[in-house]
Amino acid sequence: MRLRTGFACVMVAVLVSSAPAQTPKPIRLWLSPAKAPTPALRYQLLPDARVATSGNAAEVYQQVIDLLTKKSLGSEAMTLYEWSELPLNRLPKDDVRKTLAFFDEVYELLAKASRCDHCDWGVRERLRDKGIGARLPEVQPMRECALLLSLRARLEMAEGRHKEALATLRSGFALGRNLGEGETLIHFLVGVAITAIMEGQLDQFVSLPDAPNLYYALSDLQMPFISLRKGLEGERISIYATFPTLRDAATNLDAGPLSEKDLATCVKLLPALSKGDELLPPALDRFYMGWNIQHRHEIAKKALITAGRPPDKVEAMPPLQVAFLHALLEYDAALDNYLVWQNLPDWELSERMSTVNKRYVEDRWKNPTAAAVPLVPLLIPAMKKVSLARVRMDRKFALLRTLEAIRLYAADHDGRLPRSLATIKEVPLPLDPATGKSFEYQLDGDIAKLRGPVPAGQTPSGVNNYIAYELKIRK
Repeated sequence: MRLRTGFACVMVAVLVSSAPAQTPKPIRLWLSPAKAPTPALRYQLLPDARVATSGNAAEVYQQVIDLLTKKSLGSEAMTLYEWSELPLNRLPKDDVRKTLAFFDEVYELLAKASRCDHCDWGVRERLRDKGIGARLPEVQPMRECALLLSLRARLEMAEGRHKEALATLRSGFALGRNLGEGETLIHFLVGVAITAIMEGQLDQFVSLPDAPNLYYALSDLQMPFISLRKGLEGERISIYATFPTLRDAATNLDAGPLSEKDLATCVKLLPALSKGDELLPPALDRFYMGWNIQHRHEIAKKALITAGRPPDKVEAMPPLQVAFLHALLEYDAALDNYLVWQNLPDWELSERMSTVNKRYVEDRWKNPTAAAVPLVPLLIPAMKKVSLARVRMDRKFALLRTLEAIRLYAADHDGRLPRSLATIKEVPLPLDPATGKSFEYQLDGDIAKLRGPVPAGQTPSGVNNYIAYELKIRK
């Protein structure tokens, strides 16, 4: 897989990892009352410091990739996917056990990688060398690992081996975070997708008749579960590396004029970057862009001088260089906003992201001070899509934590479901990461409905992160 930054690349990755657009069916679970464990972190969803080892997890994952090259899933992949969709009571345990035994060494290495104290994929060096042409060979094999881990956890749950199932899920959650915090948004999105697969297995786990309570294990996880920062920083590195002749001039305020040959190289890259994007051809037409560069030359010069460049250096630059440096300034300004606002909770982030997108993408065509070279609409990430993927992951964790609080309540109240979430006093309840409010909860007889609502005026769908449970206490 090659990296392609910006709108088109991120859209593809989000579509691969997102839930379907139709209204999702509620997840129906039978729950057993369960008290909190002692000590509180008797069960954990990530390895802790007591078992951590010094080392780079990426090096161990590379051993996994080498093994998977030899032990290709091949025609078995479809069978594994089919097994992963079956209810636990219909899983052909003997066949699954026999098939997964072939990957015992892979599982051992994944567990070893999960205990490493850091993970550096070496992506930054690749980005600096190849820019958006950098290869990402680790991404697809890690998706295969997620399938193998989820299926093994399902087998262990079907066999009643709770301790082993949790250990397998720990390897899976560690894999999701380790990949997701690689330095591209592709890493981030696939890491989110892997984490979502493991969250789906937690649905199965908490509904087992004698499942231990994971409230404290879920509360112990940092939120957001996967940071966006490294992926966004990698975006900038890859863009600067993609225009190597501009890179030094962009980072050196005392830089002088570039040669015609260097600038011609930059111009040739633009059509390649816009390939497949039907919104941009008019802006990339060489005659229109040439006129636009001349038309906005004084505005671009002023922007460079305001940014700290000596006026005489700017005056000496060819108009095309001025235009490209102005475009990079605009790109940096937009990405800076994303880096700042990505730390906000989603209900605040969404509005900020929309404002940034409107200013730098939607309205830039009618903005006379916008850069003539359209790097921002070509290359800035579709952050609304990215943030939706992240909040869906974190919302699922919060819902699972709420489920476990309900099981705690039932254990203290003769197996009864709470009338409302407000009646749960045993432990604090998480707020919905998407809204900053409590989740929706309704008790109807012996069935409770727990929901993460959709934005006002929208129809529930996986795209807008609607998640719903129907819960019943097992007698």
